[in-house]
Amino acid sequence: MISYMAVSVDASTANRTFKSRAASTRQTRVVFAALILCMSACSKTSNWSHLSSQTPESPPAPGRVSLKNSIPDLKLREAALAGGHPAPPDMPITVCAGLTMLNQDEFDRKAAAFMDRTSSLFGSRFTTQELQTFARPLSDYDAVERFLRSYGVKILSVDSEPLVHSIRAKGTAAQWEEALNLSISQSADGKWFANTSEPQIPIGLNGVIAGFVGLDNFSGYGSGPRISSCV
Repeated sequence: MISYMAVSVDASTANRTFKSRAASTRQTRVVFAALILCMSACSKTSNWSHLSSQTPESPPAPGRVSLKNSIPDLKLREAALAGGHPAPPDMPITVCAGLTMLNQDEFDRKAAAFMDRTSSLFGSRFTTQELQTFARPLSDYDAVERFLRSYGVKILSVDSEPLVHSIRAKGTAAQWEEALNLSISQSADGKWFANTSEPQIPIGLNGVIAGFVGLDNFSGYGSGPRISSCV
């Protein structure tokens, strides 16, 4: 996994960028940025250690592709959702859609070099200008927004800043189920919820959307995932 320190921007630039924002907001965005980096980098591998589905794979719907390994671990789901039921259709859920980086391989190579003591780049960091070269065009954000809005999902905010590149949106369980062609279940006491099948996105957005944060709220459950909500 890439260390966040290895991809931090120049300190003076960061101070100018963030000095007017609350500390809690900065922390939330840093954590979400780190997660999206993980989502982008791990999209080329077969699993995240805490997001193994362990569920028979269903073929995606026509015109769709599945985002692999995007549901909580089977044992965790069984424990949290035991005796549960489908989520109420009108249950509100806030989700963050993370976009991938352009030229991910080059980004990973340089980030690794920053941490390699034998590299001439050791101890360096990305400048704001360099990070912009990995940013997706605004047209990609527009395409994701149009996709979500077409299912009645409300766009709350869009952040195309380097390392964050996310869209925060709110919809009902029924809207998210239809938009992503998945199922969401809720525990018997209504405290926990989670998607029980992989999100599916249009083929045209394959490689643009890295993943979704907030389709479950297991961050506070037992020893489960520590980042699974979109605040």
